[in-house]
Amino acid sequence: QIPNNITGVINPNIYADESKYPKNLKVWAGKKYIIFREEFNKKTKLQKRENVFLCVGGSDPVNQISKLTNILLKNTLSKIDVIYGPGHKNLNDLKKWKKKKSRVIVHHNPQSIRKIMLKAKYAISSAGSILYELLKLSVPTICISLAHNQKILGKSMSQFNSINYLGFYKNIKKSSLIKAIKTNEKKVETRIKDKNIFLN
Repeated sequence: QIPNNITGVINPNIYADESKYPKNLKVWAGKKYIIFREEFNKKTKLQKRENVFLCVGGSDPVNQISKLTNILLKNTLSKIDVIYGPGHKNLNDLKKWKKKKSRVIVHHNPQSIRKIMLKAKYAISSAGSILYELLKLSVPTICISLAHNQKILGKSMSQFNSINYLGFYKNIKKSSLIKAIKTNEKKVETRIKDKNIFLN
């Protein structure tokens, strides 16, 4: 429901449909209105990508980081860049990984997430706006929706070859996640190339 005092709406999501809004509103909808953070407007230099990127958003309300990290540790020999956002409350969990495993590199609210993404051969991510950034940098991504409002973006982004949307986290079998990880491990030498949707 849009408040009566609103005269215009900007919806930059790829699934946004201008025709779904009331006729009296000025609407800017679709991918051409996506605004990236300044660091993502820089030219991307080719570099070796050897790590795995893991991020579930600004916080981890459904406690998925440790679970996903443990699964990755058993299914890849690569270093794992784990992003803890500013809203992550369980700092004991963060300290545990810092002490426990040398392959787990913990980043708490990093200044530049782009630099970390550029080291990634693939990513595991929630189905939030971070998907646009991973797609822009051509990082193959295993995508999981952690809230019901993420489902529509996850499904929409699965149209791109580099985004593998597994579904809502409660419905995903561990075996399906492991299969997706192993598939990406095999594709290390062959980068998936998507037409850059942000240049069209």
